[in-house]
Amino acid sequence: MNPFWMVVADLRKNRLSGLGTLLLLAFAFSLNVAAGFFERGVTESGAGAAQDFDLVIGAPGSRVDLVLTTVFLRTDEVLPLMDYRVAEEIEQDPRVAVSSPFVLADNYQGMPIVGVGSGFPQLRHSLVPETGSWPKANFEALVGAEVPLKVGDSFASGHGIAESEEEEKEEEEHHHENISYRVVGRLKSTGTPWDRSILTPYQSLWEIHGHTEEERPGISALLVKPRDIPSAYALRATYREGKTTSAFPGEVLASLFGLLADVKVAVSALGTMLELLVFAAVLLSLLASLPSKYRWIGLLRSLGAGRLYIFLTLWIQSAVVFLLAGGVGLVIGRLAAGILASVMEAKTGLRIVLTWNASDFIPLLVFWLIGLVGALIPALVGFRVSARKAMLGQ
Repeated sequence: MNPFWMVVADLRKNRLSGLGTLLLLAFAFSLNVAAGFFERGVTESGAGAAQDFDLVIGAPGSRVDLVLTTVFLRTDEVLPLMDYRVAEEIEQDPRVAVSSPFVLADNYQGMPIVGVGSGFPQLRHSLVPETGSWPKANFEALVGAEVPLKVGDSFASGHGIAESEEEEKEEEEHHHENISYRVVGRLKSTGTPWDRSILTPYQSLWEIHGHTEEERPGISALLVKPRDIPSAYALRATYREGKTTSAFPGEVLASLFGLLADVKVAVSALGTMLELLVFAAVLLSLLASLPSKYRWIGLLRSLGAGRLYIFLTLWIQSAVVFLLAGGVGLVIGRLAAGILASVMEAKTGLRIVLTWNASDFIPLLVFWLIGLVGALIPALVGFRVSARKAMLGQ
C-alpha cells in the first residue's frame, strides 16, 4: 500500500488544525528570515551610498552626525559651522587630490539645497547628469531624480531645512523671493537621499544670505579625496582634534552597521527561542493527538499493514507540515523585510535593495532537518503501538 494516500486523507480530515500548525511554525521561522534579509539589505545599500566618500572634515562635534549629514543628507541634526579658512588650507595641502565645501542652508518644498564646490563632480562619481550639465554659475542648479523640476525651470528657495508638513507650510511663507534658481540639469536616479537634493555652487547660498567672497561665513563640512591611503590617514589625524573633526564615512558606517548586526543577532536569538518553543508545542500536540489515530492504525494493521507502513504514514504527515511551514515562513519573512525596507526608504530616501543569496536557504535547510527529525518522535510512538491496543483504541 502507498502511505501517501493515507497522508493526504488525514491532512484533508484535519485541515484546520494542520493549517494552524503550519502557520504557527511559519511565523516563528519568518522572524529570523526577515531579520537576515533586512540587515543585509541595509548594510549593502548603505555601503553603496557611501562608496564615493573618502574623508569628511567638519567642526568639532559628533562624527556620526557629520557622516550621516554628508552621506545621507540627514537634516534633523544641524551641523556646527566650520571656518572656511580650513577649506582654503586643505585646498593647498599636497596630500589632497581634490576637495569640495559642503553647505546645507535652504530647501525647496522640503528638499535640501546643497552648496558644493567645483571639485564635487570628481568626488561623487555616482552622481551623473541624465540631462543638462553640472551648475557652474551662482544660482544654477542640478536637481535629483525625484525633484519635481525640469531643465529650464526657475524656483525660489525657502529658509532652512523643512522636516514636517507643518514646517513646510511655514517655509512656504518665508521664501527668498528676490532671487530664483534656474535648473540646468537633472541627475540620474541613484536610490539614495541625493535623489531628493538640489545641487548648486556653495557661493549661491552665501550670496542669498547676504555674504560675499570678502565676508565668508562658515561651511557645514568639507569633502576630501586624499591622494593615497597614507595621505588619507595623515589628514584624518591632522584634522581629527582641535578646531575640526574628521572621519572616514566607511569606518563610521561600519560601526553603525555593527550595531545593526548586533540587533539582528538579538532578534535571531529571540526567533530561535520562539522556534524551539513552537517546535516543542507542535510535537506535544502531535503526541497528544496520537491516541485519536489508534483506531485507524488498528484498522490498517488488521488489513495487513506492517509497522514500517504505520511509521512512514505518521512520519510523512508531520514532515509535510514542517516542509510546507519552512517554505511559507521563508516567503513571509521576505515580505516582512520588504515592508520594513519600504518604511525605511520612505523615512530616509535610501533605497534598500533586498537580494537573494545561497546562504538564505541554509536556515531553511536547518529548519527542515530539525522538523524531519522531530517528526520521528510521534512516528516512533505510533510504530510501537501493538495491533491489539490500536484496535481497542487504547
